[in-house]
Amino acid sequence: MKRKLFKGLSLMLMGVMLCSLIIGCNKTNNTKSEDNPLIGDEKISSGWVVYVDEKTGLYGYKDKSGEIVIAPTYKKAWDFYGGRAIVLVPAPENKYFGVLSEGIYGLIDPKGNYAVEPEGLLTRVDTWHYLIAAPTEFWQGYGPDTYSVIKKKLIDGLGVVHSDMEFYYVVPVNDHLLLANDGSKSFFIDDKGALLDQYPSFYFPIIATQEGGKIFIKPLDDRNDRINWTMSLDGKTLDDKMVKADLNADISYTTQILSSYIGTSIFYPVFSLDDLDLQSKMNENIFSIVKEYQTNTIKMDSDEIVDYSQIDRINSTFSVDFKLTTIGNVINYEINGYWYGFGGAHPNNLLETYYVDYKTGDQYKFSDLFISDSDWENAIAENVDEIFMQDNDMFLFIDHNTPKAQRLKTFHDAHYSATLTEKGLSIYFPQYEIAPYAAGFPTFEIPYDNLDQFYDKNGSFYKALFK
Repeated sequence: MKRKLFKGLSLMLMGVMLCSLIIGCNKTNNTKSEDNPLIGDEKISSGWVVYVDEKTGLYGYKDKSGEIVIAPTYKKAWDFYGGRAIVLVPAPENKYFGVLSEGIYGLIDPKGNYAVEPEGLLTRVDTWHYLIAAPTEFWQGYGPDTYSVIKKKLIDGLGVVHSDMEFYYVVPVNDHLLLANDGSKSFFIDDKGALLDQYPSFYFPIIATQEGGKIFIKPLDDRNDRINWTMSLDGKTLDDKMVKADLNADISYTTQILSSYIGTSIFYPVFSLDDLDLQSKMNENIFSIVKEYQTNTIKMDSDEIVDYSQIDRINSTFSVDFKLTTIGNVINYEINGYWYGFGGAHPNNLLETYYVDYKTGDQYKFSDLFISDSDWENAIAENVDEIFMQDNDMFLFIDHNTPKAQRLKTFHDAHYSATLTEKGLSIYFPQYEIAPYAAGFPTFEIPYDNLDQFYDKNGSFYKALFK
């Protein structure tokens, strides 16, 4: 399957969340076997704290008694765990932008010697493991550590690479189990970096946490806790839970996820009905909408990528969810979400409505509601303009002093969508089409009766909506 890369539309400066894995917020205490070569260094550096020299503003370390043990020579520094600490030093010639604009990261031992020389990005996985990436120019903005935008190697505190694979993120589950993602799938590895075949893998980003003797798994981007799995410590699936919701007395649905690559998550409904043929038709229509939306929204930067292994970084994240409402026999399938180019000023929000007849399974286009050769588009523009002229608070690119012909052309030519409500059509315009970003989605409520002469009253859409 071919996957098109996101096209960077804008760059945003996201708040640098340095209390991520860089400073060791995700630390675990893996078994301290006596053959671990870092046990001695851990004992030596136990209780050491970072301090800042008031004269130079540089960072160093003091021991428990407050004595300086490592001189303040670092631009930034973080606590010792597992006998090692991550430090930040200026990059040569300050040649990078984004995450590495402040400097490059290295790993020091208790003597202040480099176990891993400063080169690029280095983040902590747990007490004994780290992720390292070659120097490159990039912005953070996705994943459990916000740095899951480039592929990295898994290493230990001696700088030894622990796997032939490269990962966007690795997070600890317990002392000997790590969750990893290589871009196209999430899977489990042991503390030596070896793939654990007996554990399940998932073709979308996930997070996993252990509670007692069970491991709980859910999609990384599912903020509504609708999809989750329970797994035993040895990898057996104990339970999979898809939260079921009722659309009406005849239809229920669960939520599924489509993810072409890390950073993309499209959540969509899967319907359940007594009529299995109708159920199949509705679900096929919904999935075709999802695939079309994915194809039209995710644009490639250059050439099409056939082999996922060629992709070693992403430039944006794309997350889409949904909302379902019914009017008559019609389901409003509202897609909502955002596209965010890492380093940009803000996300670009997305909103669009599709229509599915839950009595027939048919999908309608908005234009199907109207007589094809009627002047319905101008009628909508006229109604929108009338509402706009009565609203003194609405801020658009045009204003009340703009000539009417220009106002009507603006409303007519814009790529608006509509949600069906009990009282009428809720016409809304995409961000930036007719108003600044801060205006959101300018929305205009048009009563059904205002457009009565333009409806195709013999059409299936009209009958499903009103009859």
